[in-house]
Amino acid sequence: MMIFDPVTRQLDHEVVAKYRLDNLTPLGDRRWQMKVTSNPIDDLKAGHHLFAIIARRARGAVMFKNSTACTALNVTVHSAPSCGFILRDSNAIKILHCTIATPAGSDRLMSTNADGVHCKYNKVGPEIAYCRFTGMDDDSVNIGGSFARVLDQKDSTTLVVHVQIFEPGDRLVLVNGDTGEYMQQVTVKSSYISAFNEQTNAVTLKLNEPVGKLKTQLEIGPPFKAIAPIRLPVEERIVPTLVLNLDRCGKNAYVHHNVFENHRVRGVLMRAPDARIEHNTFRNLNGPAIFAGHEFGFLEGPAVLNLTIANNLFENIRLSNIFICNTAMDRTPSKGMANRNVVIRDNVFMNYGAKAGPGLGINGVAIDVSNTKGVSITGNRFGKPTSERDPALPLIHLGLSEQVQIKDNLLAEALILK
Repeated sequence: MMIFDPVTRQLDHEVVAKYRLDNLTPLGDRRWQMKVTSNPIDDLKAGHHLFAIIARRARGAVMFKNSTACTALNVTVHSAPSCGFILRDSNAIKILHCTIATPAGSDRLMSTNADGVHCKYNKVGPEIAYCRFTGMDDDSVNIGGSFARVLDQKDSTTLVVHVQIFEPGDRLVLVNGDTGEYMQQVTVKSSYISAFNEQTNAVTLKLNEPVGKLKTQLEIGPPFKAIAPIRLPVEERIVPTLVLNLDRCGKNAYVHHNVFENHRVRGVLMRAPDARIEHNTFRNLNGPAIFAGHEFGFLEGPAVLNLTIANNLFENIRLSNIFICNTAMDRTPSKGMANRNVVIRDNVFMNYGAKAGPGLGINGVAIDVSNTKGVSITGNRFGKPTSERDPALPLIHLGLSEQVQIKDNLLAEALILK
């Protein structure tokens, strides 16, 4: 359910994340009765908000699957049951000069029902450039891979995991499902499709290196389906050891010269190694505008390696504008410092810190870094925040981090953009 301001027709970020639609009853004459859950209805008033009821399906407007070196050029997406562009099990895809927006002159409130670009299990990541995405019911861009649960362990070199593509030589990382700490890196010797039980297909992996005793889903018990823990009741959010394929998470992804604005939730979610996010504009988002690191609630990862965030403009982002963090199952920072070598330079932050709805990060902080070893924050300019921002907050917040360099950042209350 998306909630809009009736005057500006923009999302009301302060309240949009607070409510979930339970049921909808038609009353006739274009009137509907809605029952919402999650919070008491204290922010909604008659005539004050407009609503769009969304239902997602597993189809996007444009999909690349098992594709290599393909380009979407000058494509316009006005609506989609899920994402604007889906990139799955592919290699070196380009999304150039594309638009996601409602039709000009339309009174429609939203475009796609999910992300702008959703990129999973790609060997070499996409280039996304000179695009404008607006009006989506989810994030601008999501690039990375997914953790697979270890369903069973046959011996020290044989694991049974949820179905993904694994090839000989692929590098895997084993992660502690309780703490989020990265345990060991191994390589695949061979893999084959197998049946874990009547309801669950799986992949049996033969490894080149032995591993110790792992926590398995078989020991924990159901559910055995590959479902994001955040979709489960709290008492069922117990996960075993996790496996992620480091060679299928979009390395060398390049997101540049785009505009991401006026849509729900976050901007760019980046988990790909050796990625660059440069010369983009992020505007009117609840935030974070950039989130890098693994997210256990959705089993998305991995942690980032060699990430550059440079020459971007952040305008009216409410939560942490840049959020580098590995989040645990309860959405708090994980243990350890698995993120490595992050450069944040020459970015401009304007009008930050308006009152936010629920989400990751800190309301009013511009740069927020945790779980990271090797951080350089230089040459960034911080303009005037909103009047709602708590002046006691730091502009740069550091959680668990090492080898941090912070220098030549400028606070300019009168900063004017040319």
